[in-house]
Parts: sequence; C-alpha cells; structure tokens
Amino acid sequence: TLALLGTDTNYVRDVKYYTVRDNILITQSTSGLQWTELSTQKQFHIPANNVQQWVFTGKQLVFIANDTLKYFHPGMNSAAYLYAPATGTPDVSYDGRSITFRLPVQQTMNNERVQVRHYKQSYLQTMPQRQQVVILNIADNLLRTVTDSSTEVCYQNGGRYILLQNILNSQEYYWNKTVASTLYLFDTYTGQRKIIAQNNTGLLLHAAISPDAQFITWYSTTTDCHYSYTISSGRTCKLVKGDLEWRDNNLYIHTANDLWRVDPTGRK
Repeated sequence: TLALLGTDTNYVRDVKYYTVRDNILITQSTSGLQWTELSTQKQFHIPANNVQQWVFTGKQLVFIANDTLKYFHPGMNSAAYLYAPATGTPDVSYDGRSITFRLPVQQTMNNERVQVRHYKQSYLQTMPQRQQVVILNIADNLLRTVTDSSTEVCYQNGGRYILLQNILNSQEYYWNKTVASTLYLFDTYTGQRKIIAQNNTGLLLHAAISPDAQFITWYSTTTDCHYSYTISSGRTCKLVKGDLEWRDNNLYIHTANDLWRVDPTGRK
C-alpha cells in the first residue's frame, strides 16, 4: 500500500512499483498502470496484463505488456498500440518523437552436428544471436533498424544520435586480429549509419556524445589517447593524454598534474 500525504491522506493499494515526476505519480498494480496528477488527484487507469517494462518521461508513459509496446499520455482514451513483439527497456528520446527498444530473438532449431570452419574466418565459434535494436517514430509509426547481427549500441542519451560499435568476440579477439574495432554514428532522424573511426591494431573505448550533440569522443588503446569527431564537418582530431570528461558542453581532460579545458575541434 502506498500512502499519499497531504491535506488528506490517501492510500493506493496493490502497488508493485511506482515513480513520481513533475507532480505526477505512476503506479503499477496487478490490473495495470495508473496515472495520477497529484495536484488535482485526477486519475487515469490503464488496463494492462503482464507489464514487463515501463518508462515515464513526465509527459509520456511507454510500456511493454505481453511483448507489446504501448504508449499513453493524458487526453487519450486508452493506451495506443505501437509494435509487437517488443522486449527490453524502452528508451524515449528527449523530444518525445521516437522510442528505441529491442526485438526478441527468434528461436530456431539447429540440427547441425558438425560445423566446418576456415582458418581465415574471423571467429571459430558461432556468435550467439542478439536482440536487434530498433527505433520507432511515434507520429508516423515508422520503424528503423539500428543494429544488425554485427553491431551493438555503445552509447545513447536520448538525443538525435546513437553510437554503435561492431561486436568483438573477447575470447578470440586478443589472438585473432582480422577484425577492426569500429565506431558508427547512427542518425535517428534519417536512419543513416556511417563509420566515424576504425582501429586495426587495438580497441576504441569509452565512446560518448557531447551534451550538445556536436561532438563524439573516444579512447584508442593503440595510441593511449582520446580523439574527438565533429559531426557537422566529419573532422577527427587527436587530443592530449589523460582522463576525459564532459561537463555541460565543455570538454576537460585530467592529466597527472593538471586539468585541461580542451577545444574538441582541435583549433586551440
């Protein structure tokens, strides 16, 4: 039971999970989800069985129930169907235009008992199937594929861009160097994906997008340095060695004895 303390004390029973944001209470019970405006006590009940995941942004409620992605905000008579099957935790963009989620892996019967491999193949072991990441535009219900069987999301913050990297089998990577470590930039507005960095002799780690979505930064194990990529121009520049940190829209690098504020364009 959840107690709401105010001028009068109200009790909400059968609450499994809840969250409060922007003076709105979202509760989950066995019968579904409930949206409560705390200032007016106005309530919206959203019937749903087997709610698996849900995300509340303050204005929108997105949830997966019975492997079906649904969407709700005040003014709607009921939750809207978006897509099925769906799994994972949905991620709603900052502007509320799109939702990123995963598709469940389709189970298939494998009757093969013997597999023949060539020594020049990248991996001797079969890579397990991974859940595919997709993004759905709410307005026109347009679904775009974000990852395929060879890529995975390495950074996402709800903005326009998502960073992807190729999947490296860690058990074989350190002796089999035929696969380059690669970073991709995915544009959620256009669906375009392009390579922004490759390393044939080491790994690309700690990739991140600047808060203003103008720059990409990452660390190379080959040079022991960070790099920055300007999205508008496609220009890459090498930064000084140290630990990198974004604070608001400013880039800082901590060295052994100093703290540097760095220009990610490399001009100064």
